Amino acid sequence: AGAWEAARYPYAPRVNPTSLSIAASSLAADGRPLHQRAGEEVRRKAERRQALRARVAAEEDATFTPAINPTSEALLAAAADADPPPPPWAPPAAGGGAGSAVTERLAAEAAALAERRARREEQREAEEAAACPFAPKLNEISVRLAEGSEGGGQPVLARMQAWSAGRCERQREREQALEEEEAALFTPSISEATQLLLTARPGRLSETEEERTVRLARTDPLVREEWRAAAEAASLARHPFAPRIDGISARIGGRGCPPP
Repeated sequence: AGAWEAARYPYAPRVNPTSLSIAASSLAADGRPLHQRAGEEVRRKAERRQALRARVAAEEDATFTPAINPTSEALLAAAADADPPPPPWAPPAAGGGAGSAVTERLAAEAAALAERRARREEQREAEEAAACPFAPKLNEISVRLAEGSEGGGQPVLARMQAWSAGRCERQREREQALEEEEAALFTPSISEATQLLLTARPGRLSETEEERTVRLARTDPLVREEWRAAAEAASLARHPFAPRIDGISARIGGRGCPPP
């Protein structure tokens, strides 16, 4: 199957010497390829960056970097051979010796470096403050809120919930006070007709919507028809004249008016 697949694709890439050297250098000592040791390479790269960053920070204030020539190196080696360092268990010499002087000098330089960094930081903060002349003014509410947030000892979410509940309670109190004021301002006056209706028909005050609908649709029209018939009879009673209609007029009135 492999030969048949290779026969279908006769293309064979050529790798130049540069690519071969890069591929060889990408292999580790144990022969692992790069994709298998990618995590180690990333960690090693981060460690190199961290060391470089620390060295740059340590040499930030250094303005002079001496170059030691071969003659100085030979003199230093000769001095070390002529005066070998004492063993670790030996007591320190009077005055501290050269090693003590070097240690004190390095400690003094480190302290001076830290002090210079602190002064530069203070100077930078002063320059930033001078470049930004804005000074906010806190009103009474902001000061009270800040004091409450510092001394409450509660988390932010709990304080926000308590503030929201207090705000809703104050809103309800204001709405209730407004309703009471409006109720005190409005006092409707009842006329004599309304008072008479309430005293003459007190049952209508307690009727339901269904009873009121039935009364308006059925009972009130019958009562109005009775009142109208009674008024018409009373009006006719005040006029005793009754005309006499003969037979011809009655027939004409019964047939209606003839067409023109």
